[in-house]
Amino acid sequence: MEKALRMQLEQWHDQDKYHEILCRIAEIPPEERDYDVISHLARALNNLGRYEQAKRELLSVAAEGQNDPLWHYRIGYSYFHLSQYRLALDEFQRSLEQNKDDPDCLQFIAWCRNRMNKPRKGEVKSYG
Repeated sequence: MEKALRMQLEQWHDQDKYHEILCRIAEIPPEERDYDVISHLARALNNLGRYEQAKRELLSVAAEGQNDPLWHYRIGYSYFHLSQYRLALDEFQRSLEQNKDDPDCLQFIAWCRNRMNKPRKGEVKSYG
């Protein structure tokens, strides 16, 4: 991704202008979108509550994201908001392994564990 585009996307993110990010990225043909562009796209989608779309975008670059703690955080965020807490927990833990002491990851890990231990509505938890 070119530096000017990166700076513009970061500025819009800081200003919570997620729709502008989507519109600008939509101008880039899908086959020309690199890992960084897709990462910015997924972050904007997550921030707009479009978690399923964000997850799809992130999964499309999963191989490239394996060593990127932000990729793991962003997909974990998508999974969390899709109530896929086990998958979210795994991704937040991977992010934390690569980016020690990230307070956001630590918080999401606690939330995942909390949600995984609560019975679902109408469900009775069995204790053996």
